[in-house]
Amino acid sequence: DLLEPLIPSIVACLEHRHSFVRRNAVMAIDRIYQLPGGDIMLQDAPETIERFLSGGESDLSTRRNAFLMLYNNAQDRAVNYLMNNLEQVANWGDILQTVVLDLIRKVCRTDPTQKGKYIKIILMLLSTNNTSVIYECANTLVALSSAPTAIKAAANCYCQLIVSQSDNNVKLIVLDRLSELKQNHREVMQEMVMDILRAVASPNLDIRRKTLDIVLDLITVRNIDEVVSMLKKEITKSQTDTGEKSGEYRQMLVQAVHTCAIKFPDVAGSVVHLLMDFLGDVNSASAFDVAMFVREIAETNEKLRESILQRLLDSFYTIRSSRVCGTCLWIIGEYSTSSAQIEEALVTLKASLGPTPFFAPKKAAGAGEDAEDADGADE
Repeated sequence: DLLEPLIPSIVACLEHRHSFVRRNAVMAIDRIYQLPGGDIMLQDAPETIERFLSGGESDLSTRRNAFLMLYNNAQDRAVNYLMNNLEQVANWGDILQTVVLDLIRKVCRTDPTQKGKYIKIILMLLSTNNTSVIYECANTLVALSSAPTAIKAAANCYCQLIVSQSDNNVKLIVLDRLSELKQNHREVMQEMVMDILRAVASPNLDIRRKTLDIVLDLITVRNIDEVVSMLKKEITKSQTDTGEKSGEYRQMLVQAVHTCAIKFPDVAGSVVHLLMDFLGDVNSASAFDVAMFVREIAETNEKLRESILQRLLDSFYTIRSSRVCGTCLWIIGEYSTSSAQIEEALVTLKASLGPTPFFAPKKAAGAGEDAEDADGADE
């Protein structure tokens, strides 16, 4: 009773000269039509809104509201409008394109046979410059198709967003999406490892940690060499990094390399000598991880023991942590088997200990005897 007399005025506002009024008139019609009995009061509302939408409305928010009204109440009309304007979809603006993607997901859930027709629209929207639309396109692709090409296209979008976005929260959300893809499409994601690994360029430790977790779960024989090479570069780069978290990041990298070496022992020889440079790291946790890694490689790879011992003795003087020192002494004692190795180890250890305090200097002893003789003569 209250609304019915107002309906002609609301409909008339669709032609108001101010876009603000037109925008709210569309929203009012949408709400009234969804009320109990609203479809009786506004029987021709979907037709009116479709005609209004096709009439050349210039305000993006108003067009978005009109399309959303059709999406909510007359899905067939929304689909018809979309199909009649396919060539303009790329220029519709982000808020309207987002509703288009919602409509595509809704239609394809109802009728999966329509997927092929709508994927073309999604791929067209992927070329837009708006990051929110690209993100929604990737989500829609994953929801609609499990084909390797679609998953790879979605993963590419996510990887581009990680690199291009400065907001850490956005990067973490995208990494979560990549982690979900990894669970269901492992083979496709294994080809994207190096693209994902670019996310470690972010200074945020949470992003770096999540990135390394994803990558380490995807390493294979085909990509292990590239991954380890990238990790080695990051470890070397962390030496010149003066940030507060550089030591913690270096520890994460050491642990990542350790994991790689466990899964693929053949790569151990290419990294163990590089990591031994960090036995004297100021971050004792990182240095201890290196020591444990070296111990494990020495235990499992007999061919590397001699070079590990030599490098360990050369860098022994740099060690600062007692825990690291204890582990290194155990390695030296356990694997120094030849006479030459034992002698070299003892020389290094003696040099590290410095002069022993077990006897007094000779001059001091001679001075004491002269003093005793002088006392005896006086008596």
